[in-house]
Amino acid sequence: MTRILLSLLAALWTCLWLLVSLLEIAGNLHDPSVRWWQLAALLGPSACVPALWLGIWLGTGAFRGIPLDRPAGWFLRSLSLSPLFAAAAIVTVHGGRTALLALAGRDYGHLPWPGLILYEAVKAALFQMLWLGFAFGAKSFVDWQEQGQRLLQSQRALAESQLAHLREQLQPHFLFNTLNTISALMQSDVARADRLIARLADLLRHSLSFGDRAMVPLESELRFLELYAGIMVERFSRRVAVDWRIDPAARPASVPALLLQPLLENAFRHGVEEVAGTHRITISASMPAEGGRLEISIHCSGGSLKPDARDGVGLRNCRRRLGVHYGDAAGLTLSPAPSGGVMSLLSLPLRLEAVQ
Repeated sequence: MTRILLSLLAALWTCLWLLVSLLEIAGNLHDPSVRWWQLAALLGPSACVPALWLGIWLGTGAFRGIPLDRPAGWFLRSLSLSPLFAAAAIVTVHGGRTALLALAGRDYGHLPWPGLILYEAVKAALFQMLWLGFAFGAKSFVDWQEQGQRLLQSQRALAESQLAHLREQLQPHFLFNTLNTISALMQSDVARADRLIARLADLLRHSLSFGDRAMVPLESELRFLELYAGIMVERFSRRVAVDWRIDPAARPASVPALLLQPLLENAFRHGVEEVAGTHRITISASMPAEGGRLEISIHCSGGSLKPDARDGVGLRNCRRRLGVHYGDAAGLTLSPAPSGGVMSLLSLPLRLEAVQ
């Protein structure tokens, strides 16, 4: 990127220099007595100046040394070299023209020396200021791009670190609650506790299949949810039934790994455990007709939403992970369901790309 940008700026600066040189010899362009080689002898030395100037300026690494934090001092120091630039231009251009025309036995006429020196000094200063402006703008743009890339990499690394931390929080939290359920059954129903241990092993084995992936297909996330639901249904025996309403088209969609388990756990804890009677938990996943979104809801027929209720560890975890993955594009709401009970609704931008 830097090389291309500098090449374009150098080409523009060179074209402007040659255009001014053409204007200087414009009187000779329509003179029939002036041959083409004489025009080449007049213009050729002028073409050498930008090539030499840019070669020295870029070859010495001056571009990399531009101090963006102290531009005024750098600009004045660089501009103070314009007399050397003017002297080099006089020697190269007018000396070259004089020598080339002398070889052909022709004289080279130019302004009187005082006027020529003043003209070249002013032209050199203006062109140097123009180049310094080009160079400073290019350096600022390149550094801005590099800083943007570094910031993006830092933000990505921070997001990955946050996600890893949140998942580390979730796994022991979930594991503790499940083991607590098994412990409660060990004294009353060893057979059921044994079945729960076997299902917990299946659940942990499936969670290990996620590896360190941040996103997984909804199909895989639902399989994890089914294993967890099986454990909880076993715990509450005949008090709860789970109904799955999953749109087949939504199954390949990508979702954050282990995102739904805290929502289902919340339904069991507050809708089944705390409320007597039998209940139904309905898990739905669909893509609205307008497209572009994936909506997942978990509705428990028991329980109610308390006005002063605060998010627990699982819900806070979910909200933070959604913020890391989607920013403001995803939403998680808990609300009373029209048919009774509480519904958690998750709305995500639809992503159907392959999950790595």
